[in-house]
Amino acid sequence: MGNLDREIFLVINGWAGARPWLDAVMVFSTRYVVYLLGLLALVPWVSNRLKGREWAKSNCAWRMPLAGFLAAVASFGGNWLISLLWFRDRPFRVLEEADLLISPPLTAHAFPSSHSAVAFAVVFAVVFFHRRYGLALVALAVLVAFSRVFVGVHYPSDVVIGALLGGGWAALFSRLFGAGKCLWSSVRQVNLKLEEGKERQ
Repeated sequence: MGNLDREIFLVINGWAGARPWLDAVMVFSTRYVVYLLGLLALVPWVSNRLKGREWAKSNCAWRMPLAGFLAAVASFGGNWLISLLWFRDRPFRVLEEADLLISPPLTAHAFPSSHSAVAFAVVFAVVFFHRRYGLALVALAVLVAFSRVFVGVHYPSDVVIGALLGGGWAALFSRLFGAGKCLWSSVRQVNLKLEEGKERQ
């Protein structure tokens, strides 16, 4: 697994420097997209609130951003604890062939990727509450994870495990906050039936 991880890293990171525009996209993604996801996670609530929809007015409205926030915090904290138990140096520090496109991160540990974990924690918290919109955000979470390998700070397995951990925390907190009962499509169907009932009366 170690050799395969290294080889895949070298292939992805090997694209660095070949196209300036791609480097710029990856550097932007690795630095800012995880924060952008946090803002985008609020869009369904804000949008439905502005339109006066019942989903945004219900108790379900605050549960999605709170589940995402707690999952992100748990992902970051959990990853830190794992890094204390299993240290793995960053690829740019141990591989001469690696190209580093950003400033060296403050911490030396690579496993697991906190950026990847937080991105997937936020996105999957949205998925569990607002499936269609959340699935559209998955591509951005994948971009964050991929960019971490591209810029030279993580191995592929770092971001994959980080994504799984983030998704796991999202599933836990979404369940605790009743995502099944608050799924936007389900609430919408209930509201439509209530409206139909009122019109018939």
